[in-house]
Amino acid sequence: MKGYLLIAITSITFIQGKAQDSAVPEIITDAIYSLRDSSKIFYIDSAFQFYGKFSRFAKAEKVKGVVDVRSGVKTSMRFSRKELIEIDDKFSRQKTIQWPADFLTNSNRMSNDSVISYTSYLRNSGFNKDQNYKFYYLFSQPVFVRNASVAIFRLAKMIDHSAGNDFVFIYFKEPLGWKRKMIIRSGAW
Repeated sequence: MKGYLLIAITSITFIQGKAQDSAVPEIITDAIYSLRDSSKIFYIDSAFQFYGKFSRFAKAEKVKGVVDVRSGVKTSMRFSRKELIEIDDKFSRQKTIQWPADFLTNSNRMSNDSVISYTSYLRNSGFNKDQNYKFYYLFSQPVFVRNASVAIFRLAKMIDHSAGNDFVFIYFKEPLGWKRKMIIRSGAW
C-alpha cells in the first residue's frame, strides 16, 4: 500500500512539474510583449538569479503593483507569511540554467558575451537618444506556489550591459491558460 501511495505522489509531482515547464515560455513571452512594441525578442541564454527576497515587496502580507505598465492600473494581492517564506526559499535555492535556443517564439538567444556587440550602436557618435533602443531581456526561472496555480519571476528589460529596468511578474493559472495578475516595478539601473 505504501508503494502505491509513493508512486501516486511521485506521478502527481511529475505531472505538475511538466505543466509548470510548459507554462514558462508562455508567461515569459507574454511578460516581454507587455513591455514592448516590436516583434523580435532578444534574450540572454542563461537564467539569472532573483536577488534579494520577494517578501520585501510585501507590506502586511500585501503586495502592490500594476496590471499593465502602459495603463498603470493598480492592483494588489495577499500572500500569507508562510507563502512569502516559501517563495523566498524557492528563489534562494534556484541554480543557473541555460535557456534553449528555441525557448521563446520569434526570438534570438544570445550569450552574455554578445551583449557588448549587440549594444555597440549606443557608443556610436551618431546615435541620438531619441532613436529606438534595441532591448534585450534577462529573466529568472519562475517559482510556482499555491499548488502550481501562481507563477512569480523576475524580468529585466535591458538597453546596455548594465542599464535597464527590473520587474517582477505574477501570473495566475486559469482554466484557459495563464493570465498576468501583476507587474511590480522593482528598480532601474
